[in-house]
Amino acid sequence: MYKQEVFIRRVGNQFSHLHLNFTNRIFHSYTTDFEKHETDSGLSVKLVLDGSEDYYVEGKKFHLTSGRFLVVNRHQEFLCSIHDRRIAEGMCFYLDVDYVNGLYAAQFESPEEMLDGKNGGRKFHVLEKVYALNETRLGQYLLPRLKQLRDAEENDQVDYPMLFQEMAELLVEDKIEVQEQVKKITHARKSTREEIFRRVSRVRNYIDEHYLEDLCLEDLAGIALLSKYHFLRCFKEVYGISPYQYVIRCRLEHGRQLLSQPRSLSEIAHLTGFTDRRAFNKAFRKVYGLSPSNYRQLA
Repeated sequence: MYKQEVFIRRVGNQFSHLHLNFTNRIFHSYTTDFEKHETDSGLSVKLVLDGSEDYYVEGKKFHLTSGRFLVVNRHQEFLCSIHDRRIAEGMCFYLDVDYVNGLYAAQFESPEEMLDGKNGGRKFHVLEKVYALNETRLGQYLLPRLKQLRDAEENDQVDYPMLFQEMAELLVEDKIEVQEQVKKITHARKSTREEIFRRVSRVRNYIDEHYLEDLCLEDLAGIALLSKYHFLRCFKEVYGISPYQYVIRCRLEHGRQLLSQPRSLSEIAHLTGFTDRRAFNKAFRKVYGLSPSNYRQLA
């Protein structure tokens, strides 16, 4: 059946000798010892569900932990390394690169190109970096489906053709959004803009996990390996707000979710890192347009 063709579990190192250039397949892995040097990869999404995996692409190391993924381009050479006592669980989604190329080219083709079937020579090529599941459309799409994909008794109910089609469409949408974000960085060289984007997005992912902690500009700039002045400017160019404002947005979103619980506003203010209820009220009203108490009544 189709499920058996696309869903394979691998344990240990049994795929180390294969060329990983499949199309529309999923590999679900459990391993503590795996190393693979691939010279001709398929277009793939490498997702870690538990534990960690390391990928080396063009001299850059990408360390994936739970809830993180890397997109590897077609024909890309890379090294995957897993050497840990803890079992690493992952999923690798191989997509149809011709279909993705067509989707990507269709976003920019002229009416004449559309009619004669030409795509202007455009090829899909994603910026390789570590992505968080909640950071992208593709990740948000996969999140509610992972339980079913991981369950051997449930994954035969998955509509795999639709899954791969929608993944391809969202991957293209994410690519275009990242492309626009990279363009916002004021530097002449494309490779420099891409590297800066990798660094500031690494910090955004860090904030997403640590926004309730005391974060200072110097520490965040250190994570980006930039001076605090360059980091501040580049973060604002990419995301439109300062790192401090982004931290506040994360805390307010956490507070908004807590409003559904029977907690006092003073307690919620404390749990979200605000000095007091008044500070929480002021920040909440500025972002959401109404007070926390009014929001709670309307929710």
